[in-house]
Amino acid sequence: MIRGIGRDIRNTAKDAARKEGVGVGAWVRRSIIRALNATADEPATLAELSEHVRILGARLSVLENLHRTLHQEVHAADGPADLSTAKKRMRWRHTRKSK
Repeated sequence: MIRGIGRDIRNTAKDAARKEGVGVGAWVRRSIIRALNATADEPATLAELSEHVRILGARLSVLENLHRTLHQEVHAADGPADLSTAKKRMRWRHTRKSK
């Protein structure tokens, strides 16, 4: 199931898959690979590059937020009421290897 795809496009994809004798998932996968290969040799447009930069920026933002949250959890003040944070901090301590 692909959300956000209209019924007419879904039906067209199903018909095309039937004509090729494959399932819809396989047909979609092949179509995407064909489209990517077709555009791989073409120079990227400014709009495509901007979209890639936007996606990378969003991924970086998610990573920064995760890092910030983890950093706060690890470095939170120890206290008897906050045993879960103390346990989490223990995971990050280096341990000696036994001989």
